[in-house]
Amino acid sequence: DLDGSGNLTTFLGVNPEKLEVTVYNALLQDGVSLDDVKLSAIKHNVDLIPADNDLYAAEQALSTLDDRNFILVDLLENASGTYDYILIDCGPSMGLLQINAWIAAHGIIIPIDSSNKALHGVKGLLNRIRPLQENRRLNPNLKIRGFLLTHFDRRNKHCQEVADSMRGHFKESVFDAVIPHTVRFKEATVGGQAINEYWPDHEAAKAYLELAKEVLHGDKAK
Repeated sequence: DLDGSGNLTTFLGVNPEKLEVTVYNALLQDGVSLDDVKLSAIKHNVDLIPADNDLYAAEQALSTLDDRNFILVDLLENASGTYDYILIDCGPSMGLLQINAWIAAHGIIIPIDSSNKALHGVKGLLNRIRPLQENRRLNPNLKIRGFLLTHFDRRNKHCQEVADSMRGHFKESVFDAVIPHTVRFKEATVGGQAINEYWPDHEAAKAYLELAKEVLHGDKAK
């Protein structure tokens, strides 16, 4: 969890206020590793590196470090355990935490809020990512895995316009799976459950299952 809001941590049933150490400590304190912070098998076979509000202060602290862009890379390289996937959940701001995530990642999934005019923001985001891809010292192998339409309401004409615009500009790079707008997400989060646990037959649960299949079976971006 690399978002100071700690939403992923809370979603997985962990109270951030009760944590003694989080990803903040691993990023900024000597001698603290991801293994020291990791919560093992917090949900099924998922390990969690949790976050809390302290992470909001990390940007300024990281800015004073010479290797500030590669802290997360080093932490991951020194972490124990073998994983099929490591997912890095980022916040909306594009600062040093985001750069650390991009440099450490093999691919990026970009969620697009279908209820907003998203295209301009997407172009700005891609302009931030491109220099990392073009610099062989940063992350030339970084790929856009795909664009994910979220908060989608099929009855809303504007949502459909956003979807049509995204598919018109980015073609096959937009995931076929579309995440619907529903209050069930909030209900599931309150109970510390994933949507597929809370309501496995709901269209949102099925949409995330379809997304998982698309990710497992290959990149959308060409």
